[in-house]
Amino acid sequence: MKRSANRRGGFTLIEILVVITIITILAALLLPAIQAARESARKSQCMNNVKQLGVALQNYVMSFETLPPGLIRDMRHPNPAATNNTTWITQILGHLELETLHKRIDWEMEPGIAGGNAEIAMIDLTLLHCPSDRSNNRPSPFFGPTNYVACIGHTDKAWHKSEPIRELWGPFGVNSSLRYADMLDGSANSMLISECLIDFPSIRYFESNVDEYEGCIVKGNNSTVPFANLPERGMSWFFGQHPQVWTYTTLDKPNDKIQEAYECELDYATVIGSQGELTRLGPIGRFAARSNHPGGVHRLNADGSVVFTSENIESGLWKALGTPAGEELLEKY
Repeated sequence: MKRSANRRGGFTLIEILVVITIITILAALLLPAIQAARESARKSQCMNNVKQLGVALQNYVMSFETLPPGLIRDMRHPNPAATNNTTWITQILGHLELETLHKRIDWEMEPGIAGGNAEIAMIDLTLLHCPSDRSNNRPSPFFGPTNYVACIGHTDKAWHKSEPIRELWGPFGVNSSLRYADMLDGSANSMLISECLIDFPSIRYFESNVDEYEGCIVKGNNSTVPFANLPERGMSWFFGQHPQVWTYTTLDKPNDKIQEAYECELDYATVIGSQGELTRLGPIGRFAARSNHPGGVHRLNADGSVVFTSENIESGLWKALGTPAGEELLEKY
C-alpha cells in the first residue's frame, strides 16, 4: 500500500519575518506621501477660509468705502479696555452670509461681551479654524477662537495714535478706517490678514516700565507669577480686549523661532509726558504670524489674492507688505 506523499506546507519563521519587513518598508515609504496629501487638503481648506474672509472684506469696503476697524474701543473712556472691544470679524459677519448673527449684536454694549453678546461670543465658527491647527484648543469656554488675525503693521502699537510714524501703520488698528486710496503701495502689495496658532505660544506680560521685549524673557523665566490667566493667542473672534487675540505684526517674520519664547502684551498704560501731559496708549503687543503649514503662512492681500508666504521671506519685504502706505521700493526685494 502506497503512503501519500502530499503534505500540507506552511510558512517558515524566516519567511514571515521577510514579509513583515517588506510591509513595514512599504508603509514607511507610503506614510509621508499620505501625510503630505492630507496636509495639502488642509492647506487648501485654510486658503479657502482666507479667501472667503477676503471677499467679505472687499464687500465691506464696497459698502462703507473703508476697511472695518480692527477693534472698536472708546479711547476717551477712563478705562478704554472696558469699552466695546469688538473685532474686525464682527464687522464683516453680514458679508459672510451670517447676517442674522450680525443683527443680534448689541453694538452699544460695554464691554462688548456683556448681555446677549456673551452668547454670540461663545459661538464657534468653522470658517475661522485652520484645519492644520489640529490641537482643537478652545482657550476659554466663553469664546469661540480664531486662526485668522489682522495686520497692525511694523509696530507693536495697535492704536495708530500711539505710533508716531505713520509709515509703520498697518491696515488695521483700534478705531481704524483705512481707504484703498490710502494704500500708496497698491492693494496687491498690502496684506490685510494672516494666520496664528490658537493658544500658542504662551503669552507673557511686560510692565509699562519695561521698554525692551527682553524683559519678557526675564519675567517669563524667573518670575513665579503665573501667566495662565492671560488671554491666549486667537482666543476670540468676537472680543479683542487684548492684542494677542486679534493682531499680528511684521516686526517678526512668520513662524519666528526667537520671538516664540517671549511674545508679550501690554494691554493698556497711561504715560506722563515731559510737559506733564497724559498719553493713553492702546493695546500694545508683539506677535508673529504663525501656522502649522510646513514652511510658511497664508496671507491675504488687499486685492483679494491669497498668497502662501515663506517663513524665510526677507524681513524688509515682510515689513513692506504690512505697511500699505510705507512707500517701500518692493523691487529691491
